Amino acid sequence: MSDAEYRREIERCEKEIAEIEDLLRSGHPDVEGLCLALADWSAELRLLEQEKSRRAQAPAAGAAISSEGGSASASRPGRGARSDDPGTPPRPACARVPAAP
Repeated sequence: MSDAEYRREIERCEKEIAEIEDLLRSGHPDVEGLCLALADWSAELRLLEQEKSRRAQAPAAGAAISSEGGSASASRPGRGARSDDPGTPPRPACARVPAAP
């Protein structure tokens, strides 16, 4: 994935997160569903940022994987999995959204 593609996907995640937060602040009745969506988009954003960072740190390693017939993203853990997790899960994203005035 190119830098432009990463930027586009990251911007999409940020846009979706902002829309969900706006819905929560406005008092949308489906708080549970919106919190799940917020957690999903936040996890996707985190994965994109981590993958982009890893690729920037080791561009030669990504090229080597691609040249062997695999893909650079093949080594990425499954969606939602975090191999670098220090053991303490982050606070749920929806808990950080302030209540509607």
